[in-house]
Amino acid sequence: MNRSFAVRSATSVLILTVMAALAQIFSDREIIFPEIAAIATGALLVPGIAWKTSKKRIFATIMICAVLGVLIVLYCPGPVWFQMSVAFLIGQLVLSVSGTSFAPCVSAIVLPVMLQAATAVYLLSAFCFTTGILLVRVMFERLRILPEKKDTDFEPSDLPPARFVFSKTALGILWIVIAMMSGMTFAAAPPVLVAYTESCNSKSGLHSSWQMLFKGSILIMLCAMTGSYLRLGVCVNAHLPLAVATAIGMILVILMMSGFHMFLPPAAALCMLAMLIPEDRLMLYPVQVGCGALVLFLLGRLSSDEIK
Repeated sequence: MNRSFAVRSATSVLILTVMAALAQIFSDREIIFPEIAAIATGALLVPGIAWKTSKKRIFATIMICAVLGVLIVLYCPGPVWFQMSVAFLIGQLVLSVSGTSFAPCVSAIVLPVMLQAATAVYLLSAFCFTTGILLVRVMFERLRILPEKKDTDFEPSDLPPARFVFSKTALGILWIVIAMMSGMTFAAAPPVLVAYTESCNSKSGLHSSWQMLFKGSILIMLCAMTGSYLRLGVCVNAHLPLAVATAIGMILVILMMSGFHMFLPPAAALCMLAMLIPEDRLMLYPVQVGCGALVLFLLGRLSSDEIK
């Protein structure tokens, strides 16, 4: 591990640990925004930003989707599975018109719906920690810890084919309904939906081969297990602070991603999501996540943007 990567890893772990500590200090789990782990992975751990996007568009799409997610909870009538389906649809449309491949914005809109989070705390957390990650990225670029990525170098992509957007959205919504109606809630966890969205992109590493899809699903399940069982052992049984479980968990996640040679942002987010869900769901959380990832990765191959 070189010095630059060690500094970036330590900074990422510190940011996520602070987020968990604040959630416990203020007794408000809505402060935990799991996609910060994904953004840290894609913007700090990976030398070049993991997505085709710019810093301004990362911030804009996260905040637009976070606000829309809260509005869906407040004003969209219907059961949670219906609200999640609406959120996923809107998230895919935002992603399409953004001209980027920044799939974590989908999680930003679906997460508050799944958790029924309808307060300003979620929005404030998304704002503060997303801004923090991007400012750290700028600082690291100026210190030459990371290569400079100018927003002016970014060229938005054309709108994807309508058939592709329809097929991947329809399959995603179908899975949301199946997972929620069957009680397998976390098989459609927002970071799993992000991983599915990325697997649909023919230019992503996940889509490059069946081997990569298999490796990705294993990594996702391992990261979910890490977060879930650490919280059970460290917080529930040993009664230690949530920040301790978060710090250990993210260190292990970074080591696993390094060992797999696969820095997969949704996998890191799934470790953080385990710090947020109800305690009685922790044992089955990794199983549900693993099942969801496997099915959605297979569906991702069926709705590739190579289809015209």
